[in-house]
Amino acid sequence: KENELESIAFEDFGNIGKKEKDLENIFAQNLEMIYGEYGVLFPVFQERPGQEAPDLCALDKEGNLIIFEFKRSEAPESTTNQIMRYAEIYGQKSYDDLNSIYKKYISKKNGQDNMELVDAHREAFALKEPLKLEYFNHEQKMIIVGSSMDHKLAKTVDYWKSKGVSIDFIPYRLFEIQGEYYLEYFAKPYDYVLNVGNVRGILFDTNLSYDTDAIWDMFKGNKISAYDERSRCVGYFNKNDYVFYYHKAVSYTHLRAHETGRNL
Repeated sequence: KENELESIAFEDFGNIGKKEKDLENIFAQNLEMIYGEYGVLFPVFQERPGQEAPDLCALDKEGNLIIFEFKRSEAPESTTNQIMRYAEIYGQKSYDDLNSIYKKYISKKNGQDNMELVDAHREAFALKEPLKLEYFNHEQKMIIVGSSMDHKLAKTVDYWKSKGVSIDFIPYRLFEIQGEYYLEYFAKPYDYVLNVGNVRGILFDTNLSYDTDAIWDMFKGNKISAYDERSRCVGYFNKNDYVFYYHKAVSYTHLRAHETGRNL
């Protein structure tokens, strides 16, 4: 507006009353969206009601099984355990097992089940020769797709990655622009941008240990201040957030009494 950029609040599928299945279907039908690090992906099946199964499984060119779990909003703490359980179950599937699952998936989706998985894989990746059956499901990779606001889930996934577990996190956001919803997902390195639509109360240290006058400078200027290596902290604030100043070892009552006349 008037040659100025304005930040737009973002949402997730839970905020707008959508189901995880809606998010899953978008990715299942558009796996090319995550083309890049993982290469082209070929969907093998989606979750079937009443069975302990991942939301979506796909194969890459080398026959590795890519296991997806989708979370529309903030995910429970057991999410990483859940997808690892799926990797344990489906990582032991033979080619014949995957072929049977794939043919049922295709039959339900397209009404056709006459193509073998090995042939569909060769066609999908334009291979001169079909992949050897023993290469199918030789390795597994786990991917959790979740709200970009779920920082805890992202950190949990990063922890397991640091331990050598083949797991990754793909954050997404929804933006409503002129009545239309736009989905944005992030390749790595993804960020932790705060949502401008969330007004929060933030406890902010007044830097008393290093500068006894810093608090009065903040109060007089109606601002927050951070210094040296902590200066990046101001980036955690959004417009309209509430600031609760923490003055080390001093209560609010005592602060007001001690500084009468300081124009608090």
